[in-house]
Amino acid sequence: MRPLADLPRVDEHAITIAAPPEAVWDATLKSFSHSFTTPLSRRYAHLVGVNPTGTEPTGAAHGGAADGGAAEDGGAAEDGGAAEHGGVAHGGAADGGAADGGAARDGAARRGPARDGAARDGAEPGGAAGGGAVRGGAGSGASGVEDWDRGAVGAAVPGFRIVVAERPGRLVLAGRHRFSRYGIVFGVEAAPGGTRLRAETRADFPGLHGRLYRLAVITSGAHRIAVRRMLGTIARAATGR
Repeated sequence: MRPLADLPRVDEHAITIAAPPEAVWDATLKSFSHSFTTPLSRRYAHLVGVNPTGTEPTGAAHGGAADGGAAEDGGAAEDGGAAEHGGVAHGGAADGGAADGGAARDGAARRGPARDGAARDGAEPGGAAGGGAVRGGAGSGASGVEDWDRGAVGAAVPGFRIVVAERPGRLVLAGRHRFSRYGIVFGVEAAPGGTRLRAETRADFPGLHGRLYRLAVITSGAHRIAVRRMLGTIARAATGR
């Protein structure tokens, strides 16, 4: 099954960053590993029952990369902001406020099918923009954070597992918890003034508790705010601000 193909599209947001695509790719991964491995993130992850449950090297992935957004049994983490698992952005990678200096041109709540190019979820893992999929192995000896930061498929932090990694063009993360199955598709492409980073959220909220959770994190606008903050954090990391 194509990654996240079974999950409904929630929205898409975008920002233009004054940095090369490779720097934006690296900043995206490192912002996640920094934000979602804090003590607060881990406590929240335990509370909502996320999967992946912790920082894992690629060899520790239970059943490999999450397929179709279903990263086994659990789901997401949060740090310093709106509790946003299932809306995917958790406030976690977003520990720095709104997107920098007006650079964020918000593509929020675009409901149509994902556009061709960076943010599309249709391509299979494998062929990559500029260098191919990055894959790890159990025998690499790298820690979970090291595997994550280099974009190894199957590496995990609390709430997310890397499903597709095509540096620097496309990154797909997935996870789940008690109230939602979710994923986020990052598209990275060169653009006038630097690099355009898109973040497309996909999520399913099954059952009554799931619907209530969606109301709390999506309908309330918390998800939109958290994603924009996350993009701002990535922009600052990529530009060294």
